[in-house]
Amino acid sequence: MARILVIDDDASLLQMVRLMLEREGHEVLLAEGGEEGLNAAFTQSPDLAVIDLMMPGLSGYSVTRALRADPRTQNMPILILTARGQPMDRQMALDAGANAHMTKPVTSKELIARINEITRTGTLPIHAGKATPEVSAVSDAPTPAMDQDHPSRPRRPIGLTQERQRSSSTRAAPLPTPEPVLATATLPVLTVIALRGGSGTTTVAINLALLLNERRGQVCLVDLTMAGGHIGLHLHMAARQSWADLLEAGDTPDARLIGSILAPHPGLGLSVMAAPPIPGTDSLSQQAMNNVLTTLTGSFGQVVVDADTLTPATTSALLASYAVVVVMSDDVMSVHTTSNFMQTLQKMGVEMGRVRVAVNHSRPDPGVPSATILKALGRPISAEIPYDPNQMQAIRRGIPLAASAPDSAFTKALQQLIKTF
Repeated sequence: MARILVIDDDASLLQMVRLMLEREGHEVLLAEGGEEGLNAAFTQSPDLAVIDLMMPGLSGYSVTRALRADPRTQNMPILILTARGQPMDRQMALDAGANAHMTKPVTSKELIARINEITRTGTLPIHAGKATPEVSAVSDAPTPAMDQDHPSRPRRPIGLTQERQRSSSTRAAPLPTPEPVLATATLPVLTVIALRGGSGTTTVAINLALLLNERRGQVCLVDLTMAGGHIGLHLHMAARQSWADLLEAGDTPDARLIGSILAPHPGLGLSVMAAPPIPGTDSLSQQAMNNVLTTLTGSFGQVVVDADTLTPATTSALLASYAVVVVMSDDVMSVHTTSNFMQTLQKMGVEMGRVRVAVNHSRPDPGVPSATILKALGRPISAEIPYDPNQMQAIRRGIPLAASAPDSAFTKALQQLIKTF
């Protein structure tokens, strides 16, 4: 019989699952939370992990990624057992490295059948939603050893139909009506943010979006900057509509309206939700932005948000993001601002394991040494993006370096940053 690790913050559910499994002769290890679960996984060598997604502290997504990143557990089968049963939730679990996804509530018979199947065959077939042993639908989702650097296994963007994938990039397709999602639910959203101007946040966001577009399917760029729509300037796009057109809809903007304001870039394969061209003080509400992100992630494999201010809309994006890239320059004021911002993110409830710091060297002259930045922040630097003299030419031409100079040190630094997500 197998040694099975169950990770969940619900103590009563842990005991119930333990009874189910022990009746079948399995040895059961229990962990109330992600950190405790990782410690048990690394020290007690379980044969299988059953993990909940929504837990305080480390989420199930973060636990799964950590298990896949460690040589001791990288090949251990992982079964996600969660109340989150939307196709988006299932796909995100698989993208994080899980082998399968089951939806609570689950009967003893269903769970035991799945566990026994794993321990008997040594493999784990993937089923959609609530599984039964009689119905097996093999998925093209990545195996534990596969990630975004293995292009031989195609990734289908979340919620995209084959018809949507084949559609022309010159026209935005209608978007599905979003399912209700809490503002703190993790979505396939990456937020790139800096609270100090001149850090190059928009440049980083656009280039990351291009690289992710190559790896994870179609990407939508959302410009939440309040200074007048920088993404449009960088990409030479004169968008006629912006998220300001959603303000009158209040907290529940219509999915069709959201789709109508997207502007596809004819050459880069990206779609853009532009910011108002004239700077203002109005912002989408947190609930409205949550609905926007949920709608977009139903049709795009990835959403990248560019932000420069802590508005209600930005707060929603930060809480929903599976990864947050805090961009800073190598000057004293940026170091000070970023250090304070880290504390703010923690107080907001953003899981700090999702946060990555990127130092963007936007000037040729050397700035604050990396060792000083590390000491000031008290956390590692995930990427140092080198100064590239061709950056201004890229902006003038409207062709980002990730497209025009894929082998540049600048592009390679962002490629390495993506690997940390």
